Amino acid sequence: MVGCISPQGTVNITYKYLDGVAMTARAVRPMAIKIDEDIKDRIKRLEREEKREAFWHYTFRAWEAFRLTGQHATAHEADAWMSQLEQGHDIEPPECHA
Repeated sequence: MVGCISPQGTVNITYKYLDGVAMTARAVRPMAIKIDEDIKDRIKRLEREEKREAFWHYTFRAWEAFRLTGQHATAHEADAWMSQLEQGHDIEPPECHA
């Protein structure tokens, strides 16, 4: 095995096997960069927006499934299930019904 590090921080490793075949693997070392506060705030805002959009899509799909099938669990059933989870009991969620 032969390895070298390029000036760009890339690690090249060459493996030589008994049959003469050589294989080179390339790995990139992590690099630290400084980001100003404005860019950090923009990144955090984008992450929040992505999470909000993912939640909206999940909620929309759940609503569509309910409209098509009528399957649901009541708030009382969900609260009882969550109460058991809070107490440390690992139980299955309530069954959906029409």
